[in-house]
Amino acid sequence: MTKPPKFVFFIMRKVMRLKNNPKKIREFLKLVGIKENMNVLDYGCGIGSYSIEAGKIVGESGTVIAADVDNIMLEALKKQMETRGVSNINPMLINSLKDIKDTNFDFILLIDVLQLIEDKIEMIDSLLKKVSANGKLVIKFEHFKQNEIDSLLSRCRCSDKKLIYKKYWSLNK
Repeated sequence: MTKPPKFVFFIMRKVMRLKNNPKKIREFLKLVGIKENMNVLDYGCGIGSYSIEAGKIVGESGTVIAADVDNIMLEALKKQMETRGVSNINPMLINSLKDIKDTNFDFILLIDVLQLIEDKIEMIDSLLKKVSANGKLVIKFEHFKQNEIDSLLSRCRCSDKKLIYKKYWSLNK
């Protein structure tokens, strides 16, 4: 994943704070099947809006790895963790997916990130390899036209894919 300029992250943080309603995110994560005791990866977590809510849902016996290429985003996440009393999130500064060694996630979230990835098919296929046998990869195809989404999904290696909500898709290994 290529790291965009710092001003892009500044703007993204402001936009995400405005559009990410914690209650709606929590409801959505429960709808897709995230439950207590699960192991979740939020790849490209940004300021951690989804990570925080996933952490609340999985509880102390579950874990959330919140991975991002930008330390400023992770610092914002750490502040939110402290403010909101969530301690089961592991913020991880990464350069690429190779930095994440675990291969047994119940859920992987790829929310509003795919447009920043150069090799989108490789990213999707690599993330699917890190999903447990019954796990899911949830992708939000922000900034994509429907024909682009169809093309990407037709080329990735997954057994099942379905639209779950607006531009959110669920993929199984």
